[in-house]
Amino acid sequence: ALRAVNHARARDWKDHRLAFSLFALGRLSLATDGSLALSSFLQASEIYDANPATRVHSAHLGVQLAAYALSSGQFELVADTVDQHIGPTIAAQNAGLLATLLMFKAEAYDAMGRTAEAKTIRLDSMGWARYGIGDSGAIRQMIGGISALTPRKPAGGSS
Repeated sequence: ALRAVNHARARDWKDHRLAFSLFALGRLSLATDGSLALSSFLQASEIYDANPATRVHSAHLGVQLAAYALSSGQFELVADTVDQHIGPTIAAQNAGLLATLLMFKAEAYDAMGRTAEAKTIRLDSMGWARYGIGDSGAIRQMIGGISALTPRKPAGGSS
């Protein structure tokens, strides 16, 4: 992935070719270098956001950015990130991606104590998930994975 990024930069490509290379680098760096992953995602998102034809690609990066924000307890940022990507996702008619984004927002709202709103968003996400993903097991696994990213306060502790 790093070779692909270097290849794109050496040719002065500043379009989807560089953005996809950065996305791949970010995904492959998640387990070993969180800073590189986040930086790669942010750069790729900026490139995709600049072109209306690639905004749904940016929404895929929005999932990565929402995951990063959720895991670091930045719940408002999760909601803002999701809100930024809802329109392009709907325009692309990508129900699976929409469901995923909404699941992140519901989880963030739960963490902020906005339980009623979280329940409504989660219910909406389930409808889209059934349509766009279909498999109940895969949906449960996705929900569990998103929930596992949320930092939890220790029992009996205060922060």
